[in-house]
Amino acid sequence: MTAARSGSPRAGPPTVTTTDGRRVFPCFPAAVVVFIINDREEFLLLHHPQRAGWEVVNGGLDAGLTILEGALKETREEAGPQVRVRPVGVVHASSFHYDENVRFMLSISYVMAYEGGPIEPGDDMAGSRFAWFGLAELESGKVPLVVPTTGPWLFRRAVEVFRLWRDRRDDPLQRDLTTVVPNKYLIRRDRHDPGAGLPSSPSPPPSARRRRSPPAS
Repeated sequence: MTAARSGSPRAGPPTVTTTDGRRVFPCFPAAVVVFIINDREEFLLLHHPQRAGWEVVNGGLDAGLTILEGALKETREEAGPQVRVRPVGVVHASSFHYDENVRFMLSISYVMAYEGGPIEPGDDMAGSRFAWFGLAELESGKVPLVVPTTGPWLFRRAVEVFRLWRDRRDDPLQRDLTTVVPNKYLIRRDRHDPGAGLPSSPSPPPSARRRRSPPAS
């Protein structure tokens, strides 16, 4: 328990416990930020009529979704259900202060390659304008930004990731969650045989063995 400023107790963050009960992990809220880039290396930005600037596709990560699923869901909702994008990869991850109760929210930035389809802002971005902006224009400081708040360096990094990985179409960006991935706590040596499960090193040939010098007389 952590004491709040008013003196009343504040419960700690929610947790989840492993099946065997040995480990307890804290749960954190998370958001996805989606950089959609076209072949001209322009970024898709939306401008909500009630907000003061432009923003990339973004939103909270729903429970039960992977990071990639959440990024694709936000893209369909905010950019339009017919928009076709191809995931390129994660460009940045950080923590940010959302409010006094949510002080360590995770933010994961994903790069998507735009492959076609009409832009039709919907969900909480319904009624928004949209436009494509080049990196030079975003770096000029003349485009007021709401999201991201980090400045133009993240757009530069997103373009670099886009150039580096845009042609990598077969990389498995998300594991199959139906299978438990072995971790360091499951992969353990046998207690009675420290070398169990490890490949044995072949003995060096006699010619390669170092001869011991005779004792001095």
